[in-house]
Amino acid sequence: MKDSHVSLRLPAAIARALDKIARAHAVPKSQVLREALGRYILPQTADRANPPPITAAELLARWRQLPRLAADEAEEMAKDLADARKKIPPVKPTWE
Repeated sequence: MKDSHVSLRLPAAIARALDKIARAHAVPKSQVLREALGRYILPQTADRANPPPITAAELLARWRQLPRLAADEAEEMAKDLADARKKIPPVKPTWE
């Protein structure tokens, strides 16, 4: 299937936000728009049980866009998770 070309005008505030997001993730603005439109439009039309397959290159691009924690943030998160685990009561197996 051939890609379709679309041209549009954006309000200045949205254009600035788009620039900021694209720069922060080091990706083209067109990629940010494709993903945003896909997230908005596809859930309304696609079968959620059978999402379309993605290529390894697409998966790698998505992986690179995931936020990364700084070392101190990771330590704090690990501590929070450990504290939360201590507060959860143990679950008894149903076969006992």
